[in-house]
Amino acid sequence: MRFRPVTPWIPLAACAAALCLSVGARADIFVDAAAACSPCDGTALAPFPAIQDGIDAAAPGETVRVFPGTYVENLRIDGKVVHLVAAGGPGQTVIDGGDLDTTLTLDDAGISSVTGFRITGGRSAFGGGIEILGGAGLLGEPTISRNVITGNEAIEVAPGFDGDGGGICISNAPGAVVIGNLIRDNLAVRLGGGLALVGSDDATVAYNTIVGNLLTGVASGFGPAIGVVYGDGQAIANNVIAGNASASASTGALDVYYATASIAGNLFDQNLPVDFVSTSGALPPGNPHADPRFLDAPAGNYHLMLPSPAVEGADPLVTAPPVDLDGNPRPIDAEGDSMAVADAGCYEHLGQVSELSVAGTGTVAWTAADVLPDAYHVYRSTPAGLRGGDLGSCQDARDPDLDDLAFEEFDDPPQRQIFTFVVSFSRAGAAASLGLSSAGSDRIPLTPCP
Repeated sequence: MRFRPVTPWIPLAACAAALCLSVGARADIFVDAAAACSPCDGTALAPFPAIQDGIDAAAPGETVRVFPGTYVENLRIDGKVVHLVAAGGPGQTVIDGGDLDTTLTLDDAGISSVTGFRITGGRSAFGGGIEILGGAGLLGEPTISRNVITGNEAIEVAPGFDGDGGGICISNAPGAVVIGNLIRDNLAVRLGGGLALVGSDDATVAYNTIVGNLLTGVASGFGPAIGVVYGDGQAIANNVIAGNASASASTGALDVYYATASIAGNLFDQNLPVDFVSTSGALPPGNPHADPRFLDAPAGNYHLMLPSPAVEGADPLVTAPPVDLDGNPRPIDAEGDSMAVADAGCYEHLGQVSELSVAGTGTVAWTAADVLPDAYHVYRSTPAGLRGGDLGSCQDARDPDLDDLAFEEFDDPPQRQIFTFVVSFSRAGAAASLGLSSAGSDRIPLTPCP
């Protein structure tokens, strides 16, 4: 394993001085891949064309806001605090390492944060997508949140000495936080196909969905999903860990090697060869093995369907982030039992419309959702069609106000027939449940409303 000296804690006086650097700082720095300015100064009207330009120009503590686009760069935050924020979220803002090196390195970067990117194309010996190195001190450690980290590789350069952290490698960085991310389809040779923690005391890995990651080392390998090596006090909590695989027969999807990690509220499914291996004993209770019921895993959709053991399945002792990967609030009372408990993984199930009624005048009405929707969606079918799983046709085009709580039905059903209705809603790009069918599972429309 590779180690580096931990940076000494900053004396109190020096810490106060460092904090003062951000007081009175200028406005945020902006980056836009489509910028055509000359010169570019990082203002909103003349944004830098490259993210590294924004990082280099940032004073300690400043925020670099990145407009949607694809940025082929190998970024480095070195020796200062910078907050990287994607304006359009991971669906629109991509950092691609071009298979040349680690996509993003944070070296002694204090409480820097990275939020809302798709991080891909990284390829290096340590931390294909993200590498966090050192930086322990009174200013804390970096936070990686609400990103999609996919398609990165930690390769072996010297046999047996590298290939750690396909998606993320955290090395000697006590207190680092990885929360609310989708970490999928990354590869490592030796340690942590999705994520590696090396000698990083008190690091937190929570509320992530970690799926489809690979570990290719045959002779020895640790953790195709998460590999934890050495250190104390790490928290591995409320993650969905599914479909990760290793070529080594002696590891688990989560492998804890000579470390005293706290493990709670994680959901495991279909990991090979097994879910968990540790030098400290068996998997603690409260970390079930069960199907999380992803909406459409083959298509890369890892939202949850009801019923799912991940829904309201998080350990409440580990605080959830205020929003999920889509930006929806959490926790939400998805089960309608007046007890809102966060879901495991990076997505929060939005629940479903309740108390649907149809008046004799043809007015369909329902109770407001627990969250404030962008729009409600009305489907119309027949009882026989509904029983068979057919939700019929979307009626949105006939509803002039898609954010109210009523729909006026003016058509008459065929003779000896009746209409039945199903109402759902969407928010921040995510669709809520359409309610449970007679089989006890989420209804999925064949032709969703736009």
